[in-house]
Amino acid sequence: MKKITFLIAIAIVLVGCNEKDSISMDQYDHAATLVAGDSKAGTTYQVVSKVGHLAKDCGNSCVKVGDDYFHIDCMGHGYICEPRTTIIVNPLRNGYYEATTVDEYDLTVEDFYLMPDRSLIISKNNWLNIPEQLVFRDSVSGQFTFTGLYYSGQPAYSNQ
Repeated sequence: MKKITFLIAIAIVLVGCNEKDSISMDQYDHAATLVAGDSKAGTTYQVVSKVGHLAKDCGNSCVKVGDDYFHIDCMGHGYICEPRTTIIVNPLRNGYYEATTVDEYDLTVEDFYLMPDRSLIISKNNWLNIPEQLVFRDSVSGQFTFTGLYYSGQPAYSNQ
């Protein structure tokens, strides 16, 4: 009986430890969940990130691009300020990567996407950082491609 109780206690501890280390997209406003590991096609993630805000929420916090300020009214469909999409990340050079969307209309129906600085949590102490950029839909594939991405142990951006 003591042996069974001991084994159950170990199992509970192991399950509890694994739950603490697992990352759920629902816990974070900015997250990337691994869909497919490294392959010839790259690493695939499902991404969720808050992007933009409603005009009534702008105040003095609109996004600065270069020397100009812009209001970004939710870049997702309608009033969705937290779009979800799937991206494939491929290496470029010197530790930098590019990411291309998989579904051409996940992010927006517009032909452009103003991506603010975002750090997406992948797992404990592993972040995918996307620098601010204005990207245009590819006329052939219909996809968006983000460049200059990099991985780090801490978030590089405040995600504000």
